[in-house]
Amino acid sequence: MTNRKLKSLRAMHDEKQIDNAKFLAIDISTYNRKENGERAFTLNEAYKLAQKYNVSIEEIFFDRKDVI
Repeated sequence: MTNRKLKSLRAMHDEKQIDNAKFLAIDISTYNRKENGERAFTLNEAYKLAQKYNVSIEEIFFDRKDVI
């Protein structure tokens, strides 16, 4: 499942996938697969992205219906 929230955050900050790939020190193709839901972000990557965008991990990676 595509991570629409992450794409939206990138767009609000006028960033491309390559910017986050460099930020996380991973290959652009790896980042692309992760953002498009083909692979999972590591907890460390999720934490770094949440810190970068000043939001919680839950806000980026979980739907409200997923949280009890």
